[in-house]
Amino acid sequence: LLAMRIGRVRATKVAAIVGQVIAVLFIGIGLYYGPFTLALIGLFVFTTARTENNMVQLDARLNKHRASEIMRPLYTRLNITDWMQTPMDMLKTGLERHFLVYDFNNAPVGVLEEEDILRALKKQDTSSPVAQYMSDYIPLVSLTDSLLYVYYLIRQQNYSILGVKDAQGAIIGVIDEAGLSNFLKNSGSVA
Repeated sequence: LLAMRIGRVRATKVAAIVGQVIAVLFIGIGLYYGPFTLALIGLFVFTTARTENNMVQLDARLNKHRASEIMRPLYTRLNITDWMQTPMDMLKTGLERHFLVYDFNNAPVGVLEEEDILRALKKQDTSSPVAQYMSDYIPLVSLTDSLLYVYYLIRQQNYSILGVKDAQGAIIGVIDEAGLSNFLKNSGSVA
């Protein structure tokens, strides 16, 4: 009911504060007078209210920003015929952990993730082609997609890297977990 008057974000904040105050009372009464289960219920209500408020605040903050704001236009492209030694060396010396893979016609065909590189490294399989370890699906977002959608793909769908496409559908950059984490850290968001 409160959300209809002041909006979901502010209403959740108010409800969380009220819930936390009541929870502290439950904890105090439960510890001082008993029963102890009242204190446990209070602790549960307190942490649940705080978590819900943090998630709603994060959703609202991410919904105000677009994929274009954290897109990295310069990224390493691997070719399907590159040997696995190439991404292994890049993983040891560079900052990139995940890579888009392209074919002979310079068309994107897949993703090589850090875990795939580590799997090859564990086998000492340096001479196999990248195509043998890559996944053949590239999750894509557009420049205008909200960071809430990007967050959903990376944190909840577990995609390690996203291709960012322009209005014509061409991939013009990438977003990865490191870029998203950096944005959340610098914007003061709880992730």
